[in-house]
Amino acid sequence: MEAIEELSELSEAMRQAAAVLADEDVDETSSSSSKRPSTFLNVVALGNVGAGKSAVLNSLIGHPLLPTGENGATRAPISIDLARDSSLSAKSIILQIDNKSQQVSASALRHSLQDRLSKGASGRSRDEIYLKLRTSTGQP
Repeated sequence: MEAIEELSELSEAMRQAAAVLADEDVDETSSSSSKRPSTFLNVVALGNVGAGKSAVLNSLIGHPLLPTGENGATRAPISIDLARDSSLSAKSIILQIDNKSQQVSASALRHSLQDRLSKGASGRSRDEIYLKLRTSTGQP
């Protein structure tokens, strides 16, 4: 019976987390009339250094974009707005910055992120990095 109680608590914690990620009132999510359909998945990766967070996110994106490593490869918060675009080739990644789109390679973007993160390592600033990407390989 204890396992069922633990599962119930876990289910409630997951419901509350989903409500927070969807920017809903936690109390309102219990009534079916207030639920709104979500057309996207919000993922937050938290864990110890070298636990594999970036590797898991890279697999969801379908490209090795995020730097990986045991020395805290992603020392700053990184937000990725990923859209699946089946019109692109499997190797194409479109990066949008300030309403301008440009095609980039996964390795070029990863190296750019590594450079930016290593420069931030010496200072105290850990400004969030925001990427808006389109790719055909991302999970639907």
